[in-house]
Amino acid sequence: MTRVLGLDLSLTSTGYACPDCGTGTISVRSRGLERLVELRDEILSHAITADVVVLEGYAFAAHAAHAHALGELGGVVRVALFEAGIPVAEVPPASLKRFATGKGAANKDAMIAAAIRHFGFEGSTNDEADAWLLRCMGLAYYDELCSSAPGPAPVLSYQRQAIAKIAWPVPRPRAAS
Repeated sequence: MTRVLGLDLSLTSTGYACPDCGTGTISVRSRGLERLVELRDEILSHAITADVVVLEGYAFAAHAAHAHALGELGGVVRVALFEAGIPVAEVPPASLKRFATGKGAANKDAMIAAAIRHFGFEGSTNDEADAWLLRCMGLAYYDELCSSAPGPAPVLSYQRQAIAKIAWPVPRPRAAS
């Protein structure tokens, strides 16, 4: 099975979903460049065993000041993953929403409800739910799985349509054991 890490990048509460550590959020108290370095390092500590990282793309409708700061984090993380040799799939927000709910304009409540009901999510925050859904999307593409709930769910046609719009990288090869 492909080891997929889902990341929902945020300066205040980055959500992650990984094969070994479940779901959670990364929060740091620092500001400025120090915050970017701390977030980068924490994200890399989760990504080091991943075959591929699936992260949510930029929300272009975000407020300008927030978008620039989040863009800095996104750039720092993408460069760090590239330097670590970890392939990245970038999922536009509308594609993630369509994969999860069948609609490209779902709100946060609909996303967390879909994560719980259809994808076996057991976390508690929207950031974790988005990361979980990103991971599920990667698993659906690479391994034809959609849920870790009682058994894998089949990939539905609207999910296949959302998946088809993503440029999926080749997962990095695992070292021989």
